Amino acid sequence: MQPEITEQLSSWDEAIDKIISKINKESRKILIQSGHFSVLFNEKGKLVPAIREEIMDSRLKEFVENSDYMSDFPFTTFKQGMCLASILKKSKEVRFVFIVNDWQWVNKGLYSSKVNRREFFKSQILPETYRNIFEAYSFESKDIITANHYAESGIYFSEHKLKKSNKKKVSNCSPNSCAVEYIPFLNEILNQYDGFVSFIPMACKIPILYSAIDYIKSQNKRIDIFHIFYDPFNKKIELSFLNQDNISQDYIETINNKLHIMELLSQ
Repeated sequence: MQPEITEQLSSWDEAIDKIISKINKESRKILIQSGHFSVLFNEKGKLVPAIREEIMDSRLKEFVENSDYMSDFPFTTFKQGMCLASILKKSKEVRFVFIVNDWQWVNKGLYSSKVNRREFFKSQILPETYRNIFEAYSFESKDIITANHYAESGIYFSEHKLKKSNKKKVSNCSPNSCAVEYIPFLNEILNQYDGFVSFIPMACKIPILYSAIDYIKSQNKRIDIFHIFYDPFNKKIELSFLNQDNISQDYIETINNKLHIMELLSQ
């Protein structure tokens, strides 16, 4: 029988409990990706995180609240990632990685300006609302993987640079766009880890699963990969658990077919 790979959950507590119960007892080093956010311009022409809780401009806050996956996705998933990490660190080595969508919303918000990603990335600090939680759980900057190859500098991986690093070029409106950036991301960050937990917008589910399968198939070591897919508008949560033992050929073909259908519908 095909093991359960993706399941719908009723709460964040259930998501955390499921991960704790499923994670390989032999795993020693766990990496967590949470708090994923976009950047857009504020009224002063400065690129800022599209985190609802960070924005003072009421019009921009409303725009973020009502735009695709942004809404409460960044702050909610960051909090849940920290909660999970606080439990795992009792028995595992836990570190964090942050990835920024620095292409999709840069000039699609209320304001526009000349794009200068370097200024944003050189800050090398978490947004204040994130930093407060991060420090409250007694984590430090040394617990964050820095993006040496794909950002100008600092603690964020740039989706813009990840896309450019992949030889496969696709339209930004294609569902394959997520897969194109996620594959080099996994290849860069997971060499030294045997567990990975990643909080992902529900809209990216199929291309992200495709990328994770591609990565796992290329490895000769066991790695447990958990994805928590979250839709901030209907509050739907799904958990996906992948490793070398539970990926069947039938499941691979199912994901490939779904991605192909998404690609056709986007044309």
